[in-house]
Amino acid sequence: MEILMVQMTGNYPLDIGGPATVAYYIAYNLALRNVEVSMLIRIKEQNELKELRKTSEFQILEEKINIIPVTMKYDFKNMVNIPAVLYKIYKVTRDFNPEKYDIIHYNSPPVDITLLYPLKSKGKTKQTIAIHGGLFYESGNFIGRSIMRRYSNLFQRVIALNEFSKKLALKAGFVESIIEKIPNGVDIDYFNKVNKISLDGDPSLVYAGRLTKVKGVDILLEAFHLFLKTHPKAHLYVIGNGKERAYLAKLVERLNLSENVTFTGFIPSIRKVHEFIKSADIFVLPSYMENFSISLLEAMASKTPIIASDAEGNLEVLVGKTALFFRRGDSRDLAEKIRVLAEDEEYRSKLAEEAYNLAIKEYSWDVVTNRYLQVFQNLVGESR
Repeated sequence: MEILMVQMTGNYPLDIGGPATVAYYIAYNLALRNVEVSMLIRIKEQNELKELRKTSEFQILEEKINIIPVTMKYDFKNMVNIPAVLYKIYKVTRDFNPEKYDIIHYNSPPVDITLLYPLKSKGKTKQTIAIHGGLFYESGNFIGRSIMRRYSNLFQRVIALNEFSKKLALKAGFVESIIEKIPNGVDIDYFNKVNKISLDGDPSLVYAGRLTKVKGVDILLEAFHLFLKTHPKAHLYVIGNGKERAYLAKLVERLNLSENVTFTGFIPSIRKVHEFIKSADIFVLPSYMENFSISLLEAMASKTPIIASDAEGNLEVLVGKTALFFRRGDSRDLAEKIRVLAEDEEYRSKLAEEAYNLAIKEYSWDVVTNRYLQVFQNLVGESR
C-alpha cells in the first residue's frame, strides 16, 4: 500500500502543534509497518528545510519515507494571489503522479485544500482527511471553512479525534457514515527517557501552547494571582508564543506577577519543552475550547499532575480519575484546584499515575497507528 500524506500545518520538531506531531508519528509508524509513505510538506522558505534536516527527528523520518517539500507562505497576501497559488499547484502536481497512491491523506485543513482539485482521484486513489479543529472553532478564516464545506464530498473517510471533533466534522458538511474516531497519540518510550530539570517555585506550574485568546492563559494568570496570596513561593512558566503575548505580559505587570511568572517564548528544542512539562509539579491547560490537546498527552506521558478546563475535548481525553477540572473562564475555581493539588502530594501522584496508565492503554502511537492503518486498509479493500 502506498500513502501520500499532505501535511501543510507545521513541521515537527520545529513546530510542536497537534497536526505537525501527528503527521510525523503516523508517517513514521506506518513506514515501520511496511507501508510506502510519502509526505508533502509546506515550508515557508528553503532555510526552514535546512533547519529541519539538522534535527535528529527529521533525519530519522527521511530514512523511512519520501519527503516532498513545497515552498508556500501561508498568509492572506499569498493565498489571495490566485495566479501564484495556481502556479504552485501546477509545479507540485507536475513533479509527481498522485494517482500512483492508494491513499492521499490530508492531515489538516485549510492550506491542504488548495491541492484538492489537482490531486483529486480519477481512478483508484482514495482521499481521507483528519479534523484537528483550529479552522472550525478558533480561526477567523471564513474562506477556509467555506472551501472545506464545498470540498467535503471529495473524501471517502474523515478522521475525527473524538466526539467534539466529530461534531465539527458534521458541521463542516461531512456525512456521518464516513467519519472514523481516532485519537491523537503520544510517544511513551520517548517521555520515559526525558530528563527532569530544576524549576523555580514551590510548587512549579507549567503551561505549554500557543498564546491565543482561546487558550485561556489570561484566566490562568488571574488564578495564579489568587493562588500566590497563600503560596507566595509558587512559580509559573508560560511556554510558547502567539498574538496574545503582549497583552499577557501587561496583565502580568498589572497583577504584580513579574517575579513569579516566566515567559519562555518559543523554545526551538522540542525536548527542552518536554523537560519543562516533565519537571513541573502541576501542568495546567486553561483553554476556553479544546479539540484534542497534544500537550495533555505529553503531560500524561510525563506523569505530571494535570489541571484542565472542562472544555469538551479535555473531558474526552482525561477520562476517569486522571486530572482535576475547573469551570472554563472561572479563575477562582482554577485557583482552588491549584491549591488542592499543591497541598496534597499523594493526590498529585495518584492522578499522575492514573493518567500515565491511560496514555499507555489508549494513546500510545502503536495503538493509534494501528487504527489509522485499519481505516486505510479497509478503504483500499473497498476499491478492489
